[in-house]
Amino acid sequence: MNNLISRDKNGIIHVENNENKIFSIISALKIADENGNIYEDDALAILEENGFSINWDTESGNANIEFIESNGEVSLIVFDGDSVRLEEG
Repeated sequence: MNNLISRDKNGIIHVENNENKIFSIISALKIADENGNIYEDDALAILEENGFSINWDTESGNANIEFIESNGEVSLIVFDGDSVRLEEG
């Protein structure tokens, strides 16, 4: 199961996929691996290639990734244009 790890003081969101790979979402266009290496592709492309399920809201045009936490609460990472925000359940 994909996991939401944290959001740091700089607003970077850290997530982990089913293969225990960690990704740092800096913006919708910029994502890094666990060593800080920046990918050439945008964040959504990298996350989708690595097993994250992307949901598209056709009304708003936003994309989101849903995380269900151990206590049953749902958190979303919302991609709105170039901005990324975390909506915690």
